[in-house]
Amino acid sequence: MKTNQPQKNNIQWKNVRIKDVAFVNKNSLGNDTPNDFKFKYIDLSSVNNRQVEFPTEYIKYNEAPSRARRIAQKGDIIMATVRPNLLGYCMVDFDTNEYIYSTGFAVIENKKDLLNNYFLFSYLFSKKFQDDISNMLVGSSYPAINSFDVLNLKFDLPPLPEQNRIVSVLETWDKSIENLNKKIEIKKQIKKGLMQDLLTGNEVVKLGDICDIKTGKKDVNEGNPNGKYPFFTCAKDYTYSDNYSFDTEAILIAGNGEVGNCLYYNGKFEAYQRTYVLSNFKKEVMYIFPYLKYFFQ
Repeated sequence: MKTNQPQKNNIQWKNVRIKDVAFVNKNSLGNDTPNDFKFKYIDLSSVNNRQVEFPTEYIKYNEAPSRARRIAQKGDIIMATVRPNLLGYCMVDFDTNEYIYSTGFAVIENKKDLLNNYFLFSYLFSKKFQDDISNMLVGSSYPAINSFDVLNLKFDLPPLPEQNRIVSVLETWDKSIENLNKKIEIKKQIKKGLMQDLLTGNEVVKLGDICDIKTGKKDVNEGNPNGKYPFFTCAKDYTYSDNYSFDTEAILIAGNGEVGNCLYYNGKFEAYQRTYVLSNFKKEVMYIFPYLKYFFQ
């Protein structure tokens, strides 16, 4: 017998709507809430890409914004309904007794025994979900989605045991990435200390005494992405130009925009009028460049 339902590794997946496996905005404060009821308020500015910035101050119900209504519960998935693909989503794993969300969030609460929360939460970051959300947004300056429209968003869902297996794999990778990030941060700190030792000595000189310092002369609109020569503006990365004014080994320093950003180049290039061009070095440029790169900005 043929079926339209997707199968992966001989396991039947169902194409379901979020409302089939979860509630949205099930619990909210009512009009009978005492005026002196105190809580910590999580608004849209508190959440960004899986991270919650926990508020520290309590506010009273009668002093809170009118949008402070959603009751927090452990395991909730909260999704910004205004600019959702920018502000992002978060899964709540903190003590929720003292927190209330803004109505600017769609709060997704699991229907028990149907869904592993982390499975759905991980799906929110998939390209398909992001595209589905983008197609439903209304407005230009502050594109938004109605929280109840979230209920009708569809996704492929395997049986709960398979969800649990997938989540176990994802959590293992999350832990590996977290450990790797910790190691990277430790190595960055080691490098900081090493550079502090290696790049600071007893001789102190003025930068202008060991190289020539000029600025470029070109306006930024003279750039051409299809040009032949690098064009150093005050952006983080250079663009290109059809012409060049410099043919030398140089350190380029942004004078506005990405102020203090340092780049090295050897050859023909163009420079913006607020980009500082250091050249004709009397000391080793490969010492000066990492020193400026680390300390100057």
